[in-house]
Amino acid sequence: MVFSKIIIVIASLALLTCMFSVQSVFADYFQDFPARLKHSPVLCAMEPQPDSQFPGIGKELLDKTNYAVMDWSDKLNQGYGKHPSWNITLIEVPLAKQKTFDNSKCDVTINYFKKPLNQQLEFVAAGVTIPNFEEGKTRIEIYYDGIQVLAKYTQWTVGENTYYTYIPYPVYTGFLAGDAQLDGAILHEIGHSLGLGHYIVPNDELLKIIHGQEDMPSIMVPTETAVGVTFFDITTLDIAELKSIYGLNGFGSQVPLNQYNRLSVIETDKDAYSAKDAISVRVDTSNFDDQEYAQLMTLDPENKLIDIFEVSKSNSTFTFSNENQTGKYYVELIDPYKDLYDFTSFNVGGASANIPLWVKNTAKWWSNNQIHDSDFIRAVQYLINQGIITVPPSQVTFTPSQQIPAWIKNNAGWWANGQISDDEFIKAIQYLVSSGIIQASP
Repeated sequence: MVFSKIIIVIASLALLTCMFSVQSVFADYFQDFPARLKHSPVLCAMEPQPDSQFPGIGKELLDKTNYAVMDWSDKLNQGYGKHPSWNITLIEVPLAKQKTFDNSKCDVTINYFKKPLNQQLEFVAAGVTIPNFEEGKTRIEIYYDGIQVLAKYTQWTVGENTYYTYIPYPVYTGFLAGDAQLDGAILHEIGHSLGLGHYIVPNDELLKIIHGQEDMPSIMVPTETAVGVTFFDITTLDIAELKSIYGLNGFGSQVPLNQYNRLSVIETDKDAYSAKDAISVRVDTSNFDDQEYAQLMTLDPENKLIDIFEVSKSNSTFTFSNENQTGKYYVELIDPYKDLYDFTSFNVGGASANIPLWVKNTAKWWSNNQIHDSDFIRAVQYLINQGIITVPPSQVTFTPSQQIPAWIKNNAGWWANGQISDDEFIKAIQYLVSSGIIQASP
């Protein structure tokens, strides 16, 4: 990610244009962002894994997220009395239920880690927001390792003159982040998931903010705790911007404004790949200006960011590995210069693009006797209700009429590990229903 010479940028992929934005010296403004909510959102906060270094961090992060959602809701609904129009639902998902939790109900999924999982991306961030334009879903990651700014001495010579400067760069400290970083990151990233871009201020105003001489005019100012910023809050500017996007009566009250236009410029060399294929993506940059840059990012089947590429007129073809994970991958592009965006997707490992990853995980855990038959049956019910597996009648309920054969459980494990195709797994499920082992009734 790109960091300012003065501050740390919260490396929010929600506003992909932050890598290319030029701060105006004349006026404050919100940058636009092409993802919009079409209804009141459901946010799912996934309890993090225990961390022996920071006992109790999971509860602390979930509590902070709960407070952040209440803060956004309260400020959006201020003046609406007993009939709030701006509804945000938060579901806290404990570790014990994450294996069988139906993620399809979540518009925004919030995960918590000490540091970014993908160290190869080489950015230091307090949080990231990763939109999936095709699915209309968003993934937030919050990092609880503290961030510190160090200075690197740099010297260069032009003619007979020698110049030098100290360039700040951020590092993780290994210690728990303070409340300012955690509270600010959670509020900021949720703001992105609701549809807000960064709020850009002139450089002189930014200097005052980071030295504690001036309050932040917006929670969406792309700064992090550095020198003087110790307090983050949602402001009237943030609320006014959301209402200018969605209208005055909530997220689903009108078609949201969006100045970005979609232009089909992304091509993959195949529609589907095997688990070990290298994947080639090309962006048509024939209409790019010489100085124009865009950003291309690739998401895996869990909406995790696996690659970021800088696209230009001379740099338009990219190759990457799918890391042998089967499912549906997404490629997304934003061109901030022309307010354009595009996205595409492709399958790895067959038709599994249609089957959510949580179903495959459920099959794996069931095959290993980690969950009950009833949990697996609920996953089958989901596949039928979603039309992924066709078994008449369309509206079904399930009751096991006899023990499920061992070979079905073996098939589930083989399918989850990529040893048999999706079609073979689906045929096994169809057999269960058609033979009455799992009974379907209107």
